[in-house]
Order: sequence, then C-alpha cells, then structure tokens
Amino acid sequence: MDRQKKSVLYLYDFESNKRRRKSCFEFAEQNGYKIIKEFSDPPVGKIALLSRNGFRGLFRFCLIKSVANIIFDNVGQLAQSEVEMEIVSRFLKEQGLNLHLVCPDIGFDSGIEAEPTQQMIETFSELERNKVALRLQSGRISKSLVNKQKGLLVLNGKRGKVAGRKSYKELDAELVALARKLRRKNWKTGKRRSLQEIAEMLHESGYCNSKGNPYGTGEISRMLKQ
Repeated sequence: MDRQKKSVLYLYDFESNKRRRKSCFEFAEQNGYKIIKEFSDPPVGKIALLSRNGFRGLFRFCLIKSVANIIFDNVGQLAQSEVEMEIVSRFLKEQGLNLHLVCPDIGFDSGIEAEPTQQMIETFSELERNKVALRLQSGRISKSLVNKQKGLLVLNGKRGKVAGRKSYKELDAELVALARKLRRKNWKTGKRRSLQEIAEMLHESGYCNSKGNPYGTGEISRMLKQ
C-alpha cells in the first residue's frame, strides 16, 4: 500500500466520540486514505498529547509501519491550547507525519481562560522532554529497521554470532554516544542528568539490556567510560 495513503485514526475519550469515529472513516474514504489502525486515550485530565500512552503508541506504530497520515476529529482532541497545537504539529511534521483534521469548524473552548505563566512554563517543559524522548525513539527505530534490512546484529536482537564478550561501544557505538550526550552538562543550569535519568531516557527510546529491561546505573557508568 502507498505510504501516502496509509493512515491511523486517533480519538481522545473514545467512548464519548463514537459518532466522531464514523465521520473520520467517511473523511478517510472520501479522500482516498486507508485507516489501518485506531488509537485512543481515556479522559484522564490535562495531560499533554506527547505524554499520552495511546498517542505514543501511535507514534511508534507510524514509524515502524511507515504510516504518514494521522486522522483526527478536531483540534481539541490533540491539544489543550493553540500553543500546544502549534508545538505538536511542528514536531510531527519534522518526523514526516501529516495531520488531517476532519472537523475544522470545532475549535478550542473559548471559555477557557489563558493559562497562568507557571502552568505555561510547565507545559512547555513537559512537551520538550517528550519531544527529546520521541526523537531518540524515532532515530532508534529507523536505525533498527535499516540494520534489519542489512541483516546486521543489533544489541537486543535475536540474530548474530557470538565472538567473545564485547564492550558496549563495540556492540552499539550509537548507544554509547547517546549516553554520553545525555550526560553532558546543561548549558543553562550547569547540571548533569543522573545515571538513573539517563537509563530511563534510553529505555523510552528503545534501548534496553538483553533481558528487555532498562539498563542499570552501573551499566550506564561503564558505557560512559568507554
């Protein structure tokens, strides 16, 4: 199937939007798109889109299956404000994903007051953290797909030969380089991420040990010395 026609459907609060689902499928059919999978998130309060489990699963699926289109009902399904919508749409465009709005006449609730400054700062911080994690995951998935096509050994793969115990750098130089990058000092605060934080970010990006678990702080420490 043509990548430009494959699409996924995203609905927030699926149980309350079953009628919206029908309109989304009608939109897809009228515009020549084929919805191959549906994703949704329950209404669990004010959680930024890039933090929602359902949408993160959608993002990973699109990368693995080479899906370029995301169909959604209205802007309120994806974001809580115009600012968040702008950040999300730009990020997804960078990743080669196209958003298709079914009901452009439905906007944000005009009765919602502007977010306080501190809340806005927290929203930006959360979005930036998730953008970093998703970008890393995107790179990891792309690399693993290329390696799979070439038949190369990957760190957590099931194929390959055993030729003695190798260092992390020999097994996956990109993993070590990424760990070092995450350990760098923040130019604003002068602080470094902890080993535990690095392990969690690597795991979110698809890096794990041979058992499929996050790396331990001792393993991260050894990577940084290589």
